[in-house]
Amino acid sequence: MLTCLSEELEAVFRLVYQSYAKVGLQAPKAKGTTALMRAAMNRHDVVCKLLLAAGANVNTLAGNISALDIAQQRGHSDVAETLMAAGAD
Repeated sequence: MLTCLSEELEAVFRLVYQSYAKVGLQAPKAKGTTALMRAAMNRHDVVCKLLLAAGANVNTLAGNISALDIAQQRGHSDVAETLMAAGAD
């Protein structure tokens, strides 16, 4: 189990530094959301931390919704705490 998780985190880490370095961490995807917003939406706290460490803007908006708004609306308090610790408004 830990090996699998470690491999998944390593893959995410590679994506952050290889793929997003080319297109930018703030590049919106489906419905204008960013990678950080999608990680918050799916309660991927570790992915949020990796994206933030790589320079993702914690206060980027899709419409008038931020990653923090998404985490709070979905009841992901752990993710919300991570985002607030990173300076989310």
